[in-house]
Amino acid sequence: MDNSINLSIIVPAYNEEDSISSVIESIEKAVIQNIAKFELIVVDDGSTDRTVDIAQRFADKNKIRLFRHTANLGMGRAITTGVMHASFPFIIDIPCDNQFNANDIPRFIEKINSADIVVGYRENKATTPKRKFYSWFNLMLLNILFGLDLNDPTWVKMFRRDVFDKIKLESDGFFWETEILVKAKELGFRIKEVKSNMLPRSRGISKGDSIFRAMDVFLAMMRLWLGKKIHK
Repeated sequence: MDNSINLSIIVPAYNEEDSISSVIESIEKAVIQNIAKFELIVVDDGSTDRTVDIAQRFADKNKIRLFRHTANLGMGRAITTGVMHASFPFIIDIPCDNQFNANDIPRFIEKINSADIVVGYRENKATTPKRKFYSWFNLMLLNILFGLDLNDPTWVKMFRRDVFDKIKLESDGFFWETEILVKAKELGFRIKEVKSNMLPRSRGISKGDSIFRAMDVFLAMMRLWLGKKIHK
């Protein structure tokens, strides 16, 4: 593993008061021995609970950089804000729900030496039958519409900074994860996958089972596909 890497770690957060402290602490513990330089960027996306107050305590100790949206603008906008303030040539996004094992970060670093984007995939993806169906349907459409054959496109990703220099995200919400992979494939960026562990969520409420989120992603996918067909 190349431990000379300089890494910007973006953690988007929305109403994660129960988990944000442990997420920040677990990331710091995992990377401090493995990475030459890193920065931890928390982007609060208009939380209405104590997420900002808790994150601010870490920021006051210079352990993180905190940026805040005054309203809930969506995951895509939170990532865009994080990237805008990122200082280093490699970027990883980590969810604030405590389900990503920060000790897996070195696995991503090993792969990024020969890739532009490294996409984690969860072998032990604990989920509900409804969410399994959403995931299966999403993967099927991605393959049919865009030829994107990945195991788990909505999990943690590591990027070279120039991916974001070449691709402007249009999606404000969760669809950013799909949008950037589709556009990156089209531009010839190298995409590789790496196995990653999913930890059980001990606190907070999952936002992934919502039928409204599933419909938003489906409609965004169709808009992206139709837009490409029209411009051909």
